[in-house]
Amino acid sequence: MRLPKVLPSDLLTKLPRESEWHSEEWTLDTTSAHKHFFGKSLEEAEMMFGENSMLYQEDVMWMPFIPCCYYLQAYSRYLLSDDSALDPDGASCYIALIDWLGEDARRIPANLSSLIQRTLLRISTLQGFYGADVAIYGSFEERVGKIKLA
Repeated sequence: MRLPKVLPSDLLTKLPRESEWHSEEWTLDTTSAHKHFFGKSLEEAEMMFGENSMLYQEDVMWMPFIPCCYYLQAYSRYLLSDDSALDPDGASCYIALIDWLGEDARRIPANLSSLIQRTLLRISTLQGFYGADVAIYGSFEERVGKIKLA
């Protein structure tokens, strides 16, 4: 993921513009992410995660940095809501996504980083809420403990 030198002040409040979607080289996965998410509000995106978190989290992985930050909010909000009960794949994939972001996660604005940390804390302490069998998904607490955000 190529990070912009300067992050726009409205990064987390305005829908990502077409130019922000095209700020990096595209793959077939980016095309799919754009098709699914372009023009979607946070509320619409949150509902999408509720419908199929595994599918849509994969889209977030292939978004350019600015759309990725914007839609990570929706994924986080979904996992913090009661609607995510018994969605072990959604919770597990979120951990994997944040881990996959690696060094890029350190450039995420502080208020989004705080939301991600709250989400990871909830996932790591409420594995049963998500219906995630440790034998299948591993220990969320251990997996989250290996992630370095700051």
